[in-house]
Amino acid sequence: MDREGEEKPRDEEGSQPEGDGAESSTDRRTKTVVYMVAAGFLLVGGMNVGLYLFQSHHDQTKVSLGRCLYLSIPLVIGLVILIRSSALAQRIDEWLEE
Repeated sequence: MDREGEEKPRDEEGSQPEGDGAESSTDRRTKTVVYMVAAGFLLVGGMNVGLYLFQSHHDQTKVSLGRCLYLSIPLVIGLVILIRSSALAQRIDEWLEE
């Protein structure tokens, strides 16, 4: 529905036309899945680094920069997915339509 409460015309398939920057429902779903995957990578990476720092503090051992970098790889992957989410969602959407 638009601002005046009038419903926008629908096409043959029953979906609203994609004008004015509107996204299709499959595009929104695909973006949501990409966002969830990115959030999962960020969560796992954050927990890896956080638990390593907690363990090092608890055991009173020195924190290794190399180990922190190794454990933060999922953080980097999650950030890349999050930054490229629109392009990834579009590619996945096109792949699913084939």
